[in-house]
Amino acid sequence: MLREKLKMQLILLYEKEQEAWQYFRKEREQIYHELKLLDMKESRPSNDKIYYAARCVDIIKEKKGSIVSTKELKEQLQAQTDFNVRRISELYDLIQQLDPHISKARRGCFIYEDHTQVPLQIFHT
Repeated sequence: MLREKLKMQLILLYEKEQEAWQYFRKEREQIYHELKLLDMKESRPSNDKIYYAARCVDIIKEKKGSIVSTKELKEQLQAQTDFNVRRISELYDLIQQLDPHISKARRGCFIYEDHTQVPLQIFHT
């Protein structure tokens, strides 16, 4: 009788142990999955830079005529997207290739110069 009772306790203990290990395995798999997603975000393909550069062009065009700093660009990109380029300077060339009307006003700043407007000409009579 005691022997049967002890065997039943062992079986119940084994089942609880299996449930606990199953829980730990599930938790571990979720953590591995999250790590994989983070790794994918950190190693973005280079065409993502084109997307972010295009977003920068849109932001600079919105501020037509006024200077936009790189700090301002970073803040707006982080608010709108999951911007993950370490230095925005990686996008400088792409920004200027996407829109030639955007020029560097000074180091770390951009300005959109709309050259489509015809300047006023003063005629001397």
